[in-house]
Amino acid sequence: MKIVSSGLGIGFAVLLFAAPASADAGVGAFAGTWDGMREDVVIGTGGSGQFDYTDFHNCSGCSMADAPRSTVNFTLTSVSGNVASGTVTASSDTAAYSVGEPVTVTLQSESWGQAIQWSINGEQDGLFCTAAQAAECGG
Repeated sequence: MKIVSSGLGIGFAVLLFAAPASADAGVGAFAGTWDGMREDVVIGTGGSGQFDYTDFHNCSGCSMADAPRSTVNFTLTSVSGNVASGTVTASSDTAAYSVGEPVTVTLQSESWGQAIQWSINGEQDGLFCTAAQAAECGG
Protein backbone atom coordinates (compact mmCIF):
# COMPACT_ATOMS: atom_id res chain seq x y z
CA MET A 1 0.00 0.00 0.00
CA LYS A 2 1.26 3.49 -0.79
CA ILE A 3 0.06 6.67 0.90
CA VAL A 4 -0.36 9.52 -1.57
CA SER A 5 -0.91 13.15 -0.62
CA SER A 6 -3.34 15.29 -2.56
CA GLY A 7 -1.41 18.47 -1.71
CA LEU A 8 -4.41 19.76 0.25
CA GLY A 9 -3.52 18.07 3.50
CA ILE A 10 -5.67 15.08 2.62
CA GLY A 11 -4.02 11.72 2.14
CA PHE A 12 -5.42 8.60 0.59
CA ALA A 13 -4.21 5.02 0.20
CA VAL A 14 -3.54 3.39 -3.14
CA LEU A 15 -3.32 -0.38 -3.49
CA LEU A 16 -1.18 -1.64 -6.35
CA PHE A 17 -1.65 -5.17 -7.62
CA ALA A 18 0.82 -7.11 -9.73
CA ALA A 19 -0.46 -9.22 -12.62
CA PRO A 20 -0.90 -12.88 -11.70
CA ALA A 21 1.95 -15.22 -12.62
CA SER A 22 -0.26 -16.96 -15.19
CA ALA A 23 -0.26 -13.75 -17.22
CA ASP A 24 3.53 -14.02 -17.54
CA ALA A 25 4.60 -13.86 -21.20
CA GLY A 26 6.63 -17.03 -20.60
CA VAL A 27 3.50 -19.18 -20.25
CA GLY A 28 2.68 -18.53 -23.91
CA ALA A 29 5.69 -20.60 -24.99
CA PHE A 30 3.95 -23.69 -23.55
CA ALA A 31 0.59 -23.04 -25.26
CA GLY A 32 -0.71 -25.53 -27.76
CA THR A 33 -1.93 -29.07 -28.21
CA TRP A 34 0.69 -31.65 -27.30
CA ASP A 35 0.06 -35.25 -28.35
CA GLY A 36 1.37 -38.38 -26.64
CA MET A 37 0.53 -42.06 -26.83
CA ARG A 38 -3.26 -42.33 -26.24
CA GLU A 39 -3.25 -38.99 -24.38
CA ASP A 40 -2.79 -35.28 -24.93
CA VAL A 41 -2.11 -32.06 -23.07
CA VAL A 42 -3.74 -28.79 -24.17
CA ILE A 43 -2.35 -25.56 -22.70
CA GLY A 44 -3.90 -22.14 -23.28
CA THR A 45 -1.92 -18.90 -23.54
CA GLY A 46 -3.03 -17.89 -20.02
CA GLY A 47 -1.71 -21.08 -18.42
CA SER A 48 -4.96 -23.05 -18.04
CA GLY A 49 -4.93 -26.52 -19.48
CA GLN A 50 -6.27 -30.03 -19.63
CA PHE A 51 -4.66 -33.46 -19.67
CA ASP A 52 -6.83 -36.07 -21.43
CA TYR A 53 -5.81 -39.72 -21.03
CA THR A 54 -6.87 -43.35 -21.34
CA ASP A 55 -7.82 -44.25 -17.77
CA PHE A 56 -6.84 -47.79 -16.87
CA HIS A 57 -7.22 -46.87 -13.16
CA ASN A 58 -10.97 -47.15 -13.62
CA CYS A 59 -10.91 -50.29 -15.76
CA SER A 60 -7.74 -52.34 -15.34
CA GLY A 61 -9.07 -55.24 -17.43
CA CYS A 62 -10.26 -53.10 -20.34
CA SER A 63 -8.82 -53.29 -23.82
CA MET A 64 -7.48 -50.08 -25.36
CA ALA A 65 -10.70 -49.70 -27.33
CA ASP A 66 -12.91 -50.10 -24.26
CA ALA A 67 -10.92 -48.11 -21.68
CA PRO A 68 -12.63 -44.93 -20.46
CA ARG A 69 -11.16 -41.48 -20.95
CA SER A 70 -10.44 -39.16 -18.01
CA THR A 71 -9.29 -35.57 -17.69
CA VAL A 72 -7.21 -33.44 -15.36
CA ASN A 73 -7.60 -29.66 -15.44
CA PHE A 74 -4.66 -27.56 -14.27
CA THR A 75 -3.30 -24.02 -14.15
CA LEU A 76 0.34 -23.11 -14.70
CA THR A 77 1.24 -20.26 -12.35
CA SER A 78 4.99 -19.79 -12.70
CA VAL A 79 7.70 -20.09 -15.31
CA SER A 80 11.43 -20.41 -14.77
CA GLY A 81 13.44 -20.85 -17.94
CA ASN A 82 11.97 -23.78 -19.85
CA VAL A 83 9.93 -25.11 -16.90
CA ALA A 84 6.35 -24.12 -16.05
CA SER A 85 4.77 -25.16 -12.75
CA GLY A 86 1.26 -25.14 -11.38
CA THR A 87 -1.39 -27.31 -9.75
CA VAL A 88 -4.27 -29.62 -10.59
CA THR A 89 -7.56 -27.70 -10.35
CA ALA A 90 -10.00 -30.54 -11.19
CA SER A 91 -9.85 -34.27 -11.91
CA SER A 92 -12.42 -36.71 -13.25
CA ASP A 93 -10.56 -39.54 -11.45
CA THR A 94 -9.55 -38.25 -8.01
CA ALA A 95 -8.19 -41.68 -7.05
CA ALA A 96 -5.49 -41.17 -9.71
CA TYR A 97 -4.97 -37.38 -9.56
CA SER A 98 -6.09 -35.05 -6.77
CA VAL A 99 -6.84 -31.33 -6.78
CA GLY A 100 -3.81 -29.41 -5.55
CA GLU A 101 -1.16 -31.87 -6.77
CA PRO A 102 1.81 -30.16 -8.45
CA VAL A 103 2.08 -30.08 -12.25
CA THR A 104 5.33 -29.51 -14.12
CA VAL A 105 5.80 -28.95 -17.86
CA THR A 106 9.30 -28.82 -19.35
CA LEU A 107 9.67 -27.40 -22.85
CA GLN A 108 12.47 -29.01 -24.82
CA SER A 109 13.89 -28.95 -28.32
CA GLU A 110 14.38 -32.26 -30.08
CA SER A 111 16.11 -32.86 -33.41
CA TRP A 112 12.67 -33.16 -35.04
CA GLY A 113 10.98 -30.19 -33.28
CA GLN A 114 9.52 -28.94 -29.98
CA ALA A 115 8.25 -31.28 -27.27
CA ILE A 116 7.20 -31.15 -23.62
CA GLN A 117 7.85 -33.46 -20.70
CA TRP A 118 4.73 -33.60 -18.52
CA SER A 119 4.47 -34.66 -14.89
CA ILE A 120 1.89 -34.66 -12.10
CA ASN A 121 3.03 -35.00 -8.49
CA GLY A 122 6.57 -35.80 -9.67
CA GLU A 123 5.52 -38.71 -11.91
CA GLN A 124 6.58 -38.16 -15.51
CA ASP A 125 3.99 -39.16 -18.04
CA GLY A 126 6.19 -39.14 -21.13
CA LEU A 127 7.04 -36.96 -24.06
CA PHE A 128 4.36 -34.94 -25.85
CA CYS A 129 4.77 -33.40 -29.33
CA THR A 130 2.98 -31.00 -31.63
CA ALA A 131 0.58 -32.59 -34.12
CA ALA A 132 3.19 -32.30 -36.88
CA GLN A 133 5.58 -34.52 -34.88
CA ALA A 134 3.01 -36.76 -33.16
CA ALA A 135 4.58 -39.94 -34.55
CA GLU A 136 7.74 -39.13 -32.54
CA CYS A 137 5.70 -39.28 -29.32
CA GLY A 138 3.50 -42.26 -30.07
CA GLY A 139 0.53 -40.20 -31.22
